[in-house]
Amino acid sequence: MLWAHVLTSLIATLISLVVVLVALLMSFRSSAGVQASLAVAGILIVFTLALTWIAVIPGLTAKTPDGASAFSFPLIFLPFLSSAFVPPTPCPARCASSPSTSR
Repeated sequence: MLWAHVLTSLIATLISLVVVLVALLMSFRSSAGVQASLAVAGILIVFTLALTWIAVIPGLTAKTPDGASAFSFPLIFLPFLSSAFVPPTPCPARCASSPSTSR
């Protein structure tokens, strides 16, 4: 039954890749080649699988559902880590102009 939750997470990721394929069919063009695009898709799938299994561990060790959800609370703030904590000056120019950096 645990694999069903992991599989559901992977299916949601694959659906997002289908959305990208639909965008490609609608004339969206990227400067990346086919190999780079497939590599990004593979990294996305492996990253999703890894994060899902990392999330499964606290879920299995928690005694209550509320305790399991409390483990994921710090992860909510990860996207907000930006140039407020790390200055973007040593970053390459393509990284320093990220929308998550405040210049």
